[in-house]
Amino acid sequence: MRSRGIRWAGLLPLAAALFVGCNGIIGDGDGEAKTPGIGDPDNPLVFACDPALDPTITPLRRLTLQQYRSTLESLAERRLGAAEAATLMASLETKLAIIPVDSHSSTQDYIQMDQNVSQAHVDGYYAVAHDFADWVTSPATAGAFVGDCAVDGDDTNDAACVDDFIRSFGLQAMRRPLTDDEVTFFRDEIYDVSGPIDLRGFADIVTGMLMSPPFTFRIENANPAVDGKDDVYPLSGFELASRLSFHFWQSTPDDALLEAAASGKLDTDEGFAEELDRVFADPRTQAAVDGFYEQWLELERVPDMTEAVDRPSYIAFAGADLPGPDFRDHLIQDAKNLLRYYTWFAGDGFAGEGSFDDLFLSDRAFADSDDVARLYGADTPVYREGEEPAALQGRAGLLMRPALLANNKTTTRPILKGALIRKRILCDDVTLPNDIAMDVMNAQTELDQVEAKTTRERVERITEQAPACAACHVGLINPLGFATENFDGLGRFRTEEVVYDTDGSEIARLPIDTSTVPRIIATDDRAVSDGVEMSELVVESGKAHACFARHYFRFAFGRKADFERDGCVLESLRQGIIDAGSLRAMLRSIALEPHFRLRKRGEG
Repeated sequence: MRSRGIRWAGLLPLAAALFVGCNGIIGDGDGEAKTPGIGDPDNPLVFACDPALDPTITPLRRLTLQQYRSTLESLAERRLGAAEAATLMASLETKLAIIPVDSHSSTQDYIQMDQNVSQAHVDGYYAVAHDFADWVTSPATAGAFVGDCAVDGDDTNDAACVDDFIRSFGLQAMRRPLTDDEVTFFRDEIYDVSGPIDLRGFADIVTGMLMSPPFTFRIENANPAVDGKDDVYPLSGFELASRLSFHFWQSTPDDALLEAAASGKLDTDEGFAEELDRVFADPRTQAAVDGFYEQWLELERVPDMTEAVDRPSYIAFAGADLPGPDFRDHLIQDAKNLLRYYTWFAGDGFAGEGSFDDLFLSDRAFADSDDVARLYGADTPVYREGEEPAALQGRAGLLMRPALLANNKTTTRPILKGALIRKRILCDDVTLPNDIAMDVMNAQTELDQVEAKTTRERVERITEQAPACAACHVGLINPLGFATENFDGLGRFRTEEVVYDTDGSEIARLPIDTSTVPRIIATDDRAVSDGVEMSELVVESGKAHACFARHYFRFAFGRKADFERDGCVLESLRQGIIDAGSLRAMLRSIALEPHFRLRKRGEG
């Protein structure tokens, strides 16, 4: 048998070329048009549906780092058990750190949309695959991972042992049966052993499979094109199994899904629906939906409050609520508890019939930690998952959760609050040209200076100085942030703003003004008195419903939508949000859309 190092030195450049050159389109394809401003026709409240139109080109999708991790753990767990798999994954952390973290940015709303592939990916994949393979084919684990035939000392079953492992592990790793040519390649070119069983040869097979594009990418090429079309393909049962599992679990298909694909069950509407019910009921779906919500609301941007706990002004501001090391996580958990409740537990008998509107209108508290409970005026946690939450006063839904209000300053951040609502909740584009963005940064620096004025007064003065700034801030951003100024920089209710000097001394106590004209819809000039009334207008407008449909589409398909070609899916999702009365049912419904079972290919 040839040296493993020599063999892989020759294969690494080939692997790199394969990762970059796989058949398909990496990226957005026909991207969604940017929205210049509110009221723009490119930000519709209702989507036009033409069933005769083909879907947009489907990008070739690389596994996200999260999906890559969970897939490796699943492969190990199925053969070695949960405890051994967890130990193995812990041993891989330093090698997994080589792989670049997926980007989540203004141009890539969800990590599934990051399809960049670099040499760092290839190097990381190889390092992880090499160590994973060494672990699972060691003398201590090879019997369980490969099979008893690998360690029984019986040379009469060696050939069958190698072939059986290539086919069985290949099915799990590549999420489809291997072709005869692939089996021959892994046996003769990768394993390449004559004579007795060699565990290093099995390690090479595992490494080769984990380095192959069918493992690291979701390749959908199995079926012929739809009659009368040369670029639209129905997905095979195995490809559907992957779409279901990677969307709802962020992980690889389990053996039951692979069996359903092999039997043809996923090719029938009844069989597909049955497997969808099983997949959706799995606890992994709740975790995946959590991930969607976190990215939708950009909860990763909740700042680390402990950065401020040594500043005299912040100590005076926070008082008994000075954040501890877990405070940020507790804020995020509070928001996630609300989202989970109305997705999975709300309704008669906790039947999971909470609606999208409930996310914005709920008057319930979901703090399950002492520190966040105090922000709501309670001394102890007020919520346990699966139980009916207590009512609270003066807040409504998401927009008044401390996670969306808090920062590590003694002041609030109306601009950031307003921009989040405008962009993530209403889908209005407030992207600034670089020169104006620099002006905003300079204005923010000025806002941090101490003076005896409310935050609102300073924001209004600074952002109205330049006409270029005022165009966005006065009409788009500031009013949305001002509506929740009755909550301070920790998310606590207040009736006045206390201004602190840098030494912690009090400079002024000033009345709060939350009246504003939010213009959720450009032509709606109704005023609101606070965030509760603003949330009611958000729901009434229908704009958040259409925006949420667009966001869920991006998360599910890994690309932005084309309003024309994807209009039927978008409108179905939007109608589901409004009509179904169940947020849970709407999230499940994406898999029942015809486009979920199709792939449109493009040149490239």
